[in-house]
Amino acid sequence: MKSLGKVVRAVQAFGRELSRPLNTGEPKRIPAIGVALGGGFARGIAHIGVLKVLEEEGVPIRVIAGTSVGSLIGAAYCSGLSIAELEEVAHRVRYTTFARWTLSRCGFATTDRMIAFLTRTLKVRTFEELRIPLGVTATDFNTGEAAVFNTGSIIDPVRASCAYPGMFLPVLINGHWMVDGMLSHPVPSRPLRDMGADRVLAVHLKGQWSKSTAPRHLFDVIGQSFAIA
Repeated sequence: MKSLGKVVRAVQAFGRELSRPLNTGEPKRIPAIGVALGGGFARGIAHIGVLKVLEEEGVPIRVIAGTSVGSLIGAAYCSGLSIAELEEVAHRVRYTTFARWTLSRCGFATTDRMIAFLTRTLKVRTFEELRIPLGVTATDFNTGEAAVFNTGSIIDPVRASCAYPGMFLPVLINGHWMVDGMLSHPVPSRPLRDMGADRVLAVHLKGQWSKSTAPRHLFDVIGQSFAIA
């Protein structure tokens, strides 16, 4: 709990600093604040806490970018879900809410169930309808290059951003196979600058992993990989 308190105080202090007018020599202007929500699998629930503190401090968020679970939380928040609604959804979801085990040469699970989840959870369906502009990052499987989606349908970009290679099947978007955005943008702060942010709060969900035990099976390997990422 002490550690959590330190995090809250740090976000409060940084939020106040972010909101200070820009010193540009021109009439004072409130900066455009961007929030980068990094990947982190189940640790992503912490993003809700960060957004909650920023709301409580009255920090005006102009734009959000999300990678992997950060794109999921970001899409829900930008679509209009309140913090209370986000917390309720977070307590209700399970792994099988998003994924379905499948026997495939390219992965162990498909994210097709995420389509139904996003369809019933998001209050809008396209980036253009969001109350806060959002950028969703994914990685082009063939080139390794980062891709940032901020127009059109939200659903497939979020699915792609969460498609951890080897675990989930890649997602085909506009003729390109896309996988988890963590490979190219673990914390998507750079896209926020391109989307007009003057100041950026980057939220990195660093995991803890075991350094002493040997992996016993595939799921140990996958779990350790998520923790390292």
